Amino acid sequence: MSNKNRGCRLAIWMILAVSALGLAHGGIRGAVAGESGALRFQGVIMEHQGSTLIVNEHTLLLTATTKVMAPDKTALRADRLAQGQWIAVEAEQTAIGLRARAIVLLPKPVRGAEESLFTVESE
Repeated sequence: MSNKNRGCRLAIWMILAVSALGLAHGGIRGAVAGESGALRFQGVIMEHQGSTLIVNEHTLLLTATTKVMAPDKTALRADRLAQGQWIAVEAEQTAIGLRARAIVLLPKPVRGAEESLFTVESE
């Protein structure tokens, strides 16, 4: 195998690796899976029907244990969630879909907010 072929193969593998990392990182608008298996992301509420939210075209299940908070960490009722609001979500994948652990209302999209909004207390 010539050096030219080896270089081409290496370049193709690097492009594939970088592409795979980009897709994994941007799956649900910058979703991050923490050590505890929590999925953290932010997005806009597209629809709110009873115990389900549609955020960034993904269905999110609300339960009795879901914490809904204002940005200053004060507790809110789940009925404060409305279509068009920006929220940060901490969820876990279950057999029936994404189950919300905690939701924080946001005034606008906040870069890097997922890690700072959810502390060990929320897990």
